[in-house]
Amino acid sequence: MIIKSTLPPLHALSRVVRDIIAEQARTAATEIFLAGFMDGYISQAVGPCLQVKTPYGETIPTLAYVTVCGPAGSGKSPIGKHFRKHFDEWVNAYIAATVEAWQEYEANKEAWKAQKAGILKSIGYSGAT
Repeated sequence: MIIKSTLPPLHALSRVVRDIIAEQARTAATEIFLAGFMDGYISQAVGPCLQVKTPYGETIPTLAYVTVCGPAGSGKSPIGKHFRKHFDEWVNAYIAATVEAWQEYEANKEAWKAQKAGILKSIGYSGAT
């Protein structure tokens, strides 16, 4: 099954975003990739800060998950690396800042497992239902 879609409406993007795309794009395909990556990047950066109310009365963050698709060798990775860099740096900083807490959690988890095994053994639980 082939899924067909429409190209992103570049005219619907803000003037600033269109100007950045026009400045950086070398081909029409590059414009499309840049538009997709920028939509996703902006959504991930701003989306959690804004809430919308759905027609069903739910309040949800304004996130959009954008997938940039194209044939191998079309330039997705070289274009996308500039957008991924920011998130990769954020993830690495988060991991570095929380490594001690994760190590403590893992150590506690092993202790909890041992404690649970002791409790189950003391009450004669064999695991059969």
